[in-house]
Amino acid sequence: MAKSWRGNVGVYYRDDLKRTYSTQMTRSSTGTPVTTTTLRSGLTTTTTRSDGTTTLLVSTTTRALNGDMVSSTSADSDGNTATDETTSYAYSYPGDSGHPSGEGVKTTVTMPDGSTSIRRTYLDGRVKSVTGTAVADMDYTYGTHNLAAAGSPAPAGAGGETTTVSYGGTSQSTTNFTDALGRTFKVQYDTGVNSTMSYNPPTASA
Repeated sequence: MAKSWRGNVGVYYRDDLKRTYSTQMTRSSTGTPVTTTTLRSGLTTTTTRSDGTTTLLVSTTTRALNGDMVSSTSADSDGNTATDETTSYAYSYPGDSGHPSGEGVKTTVTMPDGSTSIRRTYLDGRVKSVTGTAVADMDYTYGTHNLAAAGSPAPAGAGGETTTVSYGGTSQSTTNFTDALGRTFKVQYDTGVNSTMSYNPPTASA
């Protein structure tokens, strides 16, 4: 049992694996309890909320054996229908039939309205491209630099990595420069405008 600073009282029920499967929240000592229940059936988890009269869906998620999301369903988010909305996920892995050589995982997300977002990665897991009808097309390329970031504790000339994002169908792009510690210290735009960041070295506290 827990009590918030607002006076709400919560009672949590857990299964043998210490997973919370039901939460009963009471808004006040005389208020109507609102119970949130999470049920797990195999690889599907469903969460609902009820005041004892009306039960509403919070979410339903289904995962594959490897943990990847297969589908997620929630109540209508924009209020234009009374139908629950489902987002589905599909994957193509290295070694699968027809999977491009030298490419990592391809993830296709299909939104409730049928639009898509397709994310491809390199074999090392870094994003290669994002395409689809629900997103702006983006291509990612990676490189190195030998610049010294101002204020960086790394030795001058230690360099770092660059990440360039190019936007499909346009000449627009941005390039991020990171130092040897992985911190972004410069963003270069296709217009020639640069944004720079510096970091103060740590100091001993008094």
